[in-house]
Amino acid sequence: MTDLKPFFEIENATGAGSAVIVCEHASNDLAATAAGLGLDPVQREAHIAWDPGALGLAQGLSALLDAPLIRATASRLIYDLNRPPDAAGAMPEKSEIHPIPGNRALSLTSV
Repeated sequence: MTDLKPFFEIENATGAGSAVIVCEHASNDLAATAAGLGLDPVQREAHIAWDPGALGLAQGLSALLDAPLIRATASRLIYDLNRPPDAAGAMPEKSEIHPIPGNRALSLTSV
């Protein structure tokens, strides 16, 4: 059995600032999926899987503002944390122009 990790982590949890920073597209990790959702290495590094640079910016803001940071640990293609589970884009079958084979024909009972 595989040890599942949480889909988010909290950095600077004791930050005393008056804000909370959220970075829901911080990772392109597809390790929790079979065969990386059927994507090739170039697609896994592309914007469809995450927002490159977003985590660095969020960490910088967290430090500057002394604010807690909640960040995703998995690709938004596995589950987009800023969408409800029943939203069409929560586990997209297509992102930009790229089909996401591993998300084809998912339902709430199949995930």
